[in-house]
Amino acid sequence: MFTSIAQIPENLEADFIWLPLFAIDRPLARPMGAILPTIFFDEEAEPVKKQLLRIRDFGIRDVMCQTIGQSVLCREMGFLPHGGTGLHILNAQTALLADTESVMASPELLASQIRAMKKPLPLSVMIYGRQTLMTMENCLAKAHDTCHSGKRAYPLTDEKGNVFPTLCAYPHRNEVLNARPLYMFDKLNTLQNADIHAFVLRFTTETQKEVEDIIKKVLPLPSPSRVVASSRRKRMPRQSQKNERKHKEKAMFYVAQGIGVIALIISMISFQQPTQKRVVTLQIISSVFFCVHFYMLHAPLGSILNGIGIFRAIVFSNQDKPWAAHKSWFF
Repeated sequence: MFTSIAQIPENLEADFIWLPLFAIDRPLARPMGAILPTIFFDEEAEPVKKQLLRIRDFGIRDVMCQTIGQSVLCREMGFLPHGGTGLHILNAQTALLADTESVMASPELLASQIRAMKKPLPLSVMIYGRQTLMTMENCLAKAHDTCHSGKRAYPLTDEKGNVFPTLCAYPHRNEVLNARPLYMFDKLNTLQNADIHAFVLRFTTETQKEVEDIIKKVLPLPSPSRVVASSRRKRMPRQSQKNERKHKEKAMFYVAQGIGVIALIISMISFQQPTQKRVVTLQIISSVFFCVHFYMLHAPLGSILNGIGIFRAIVFSNQDKPWAAHKSWFF
């Protein structure tokens, strides 16, 4: 992930590159995607849509979203949305709610937590980069003197001397970055063979030379050997997964109802039998079908009660045997 095209080294070894939406002014001869602004309101959406149409002409189809609403917009415009750190993916449930092609783990997670996390969607992990602490509505540069339209941003310094860099954000906001970048190079062994789709490095204030030095420190990466998040892993779209699950549940419901009808018919036929033994036998068969029926309808209590009925019928049908005639069965 880069802030500008000027940061990208010429011989960069990366499977995929992410750039801010408005930083893409020309197509690059490598796979790349666009990062949507963290915040933009409805009245600010029109320039975003125009720029999305422009990068679509460049052949770009992958877009990183920071909110669920942004993923909806991307799908409506024919793009493939991917979840960024703004979605705060902490577990499998939040990953599924994102409704994206892939997600990025929250930087707040420990390496051990990421490893233990279930991964229903391709999961990327950021292993380097300054995290955004807040997005400011007012432009710091404009408050100081004059805004330079994204070419200059003023850092903030706390009472301890820690410097917090800022980035210009669409349309006239600032992102305040952490004073120290996230650094997880020493945790790569923990994340190895943990079903991680991609390792991500985020470059914000670094120069091209600094980018090259940082990448040299981390290469070669353990499996997966990706430096920047790729989105090429084939996976069924989220909406298709929902539809398939609904079809399976609907089919299971009708099968369960059919088994219940069979159980009811057998039960009715049992009362027409001339002998007690045949009545009890058919009742047992009917109860077996009812057990399956309730189990498929996710009603375990119904299955248990019918199971007890089966056991009781077996004991009753064997009253001529000593073990079945024992008085303990009354208790």
